Amino acid sequence: MSDSASTGVATTPPAPPGGDGPPPDALPPLDGTVAIGDLHGKGIGKESDRELGALIADRGIPTTTHGAMRAGDATFHGGWLLHPAGRNPSERLRTVMTVIYFADGARILPEVTEAQEVDRRAWLGGRPLGALADHELNPVI
Repeated sequence: MSDSASTGVATTPPAPPGGDGPPPDALPPLDGTVAIGDLHGKGIGKESDRELGALIADRGIPTTTHGAMRAGDATFHGGWLLHPAGRNPSERLRTVMTVIYFADGARILPEVTEAQEVDRRAWLGGRPLGALADHELNPVI
């Protein structure tokens, strides 16, 4: 949701497998997709998963996986790296925790999706669109 090309993401499952669903695949990265940049996605869901599948097929994008994640495992990737989470084969909720890092001085995008709006209100204190992403919940480290 920031305008920074210098964005990184850490992802980890917060609970042991079986506690709240099967472990996710290790977010198989779509090799080389950082260079594609913002695809102006609609958010995470079945529709975006279908669109991502079509992009993978149309462009012949290779993927790499390291298998299922367990509590304590983590992945680290650039903010523009496309990475499908894969289907959840159970009826139980499958959760992960993400920590998103962005460069000091980054600004909130001038337009955000519905999902990003929720994050803007929760994690950026409802700062206005286009404003510095400098809320107390996002300290400079």
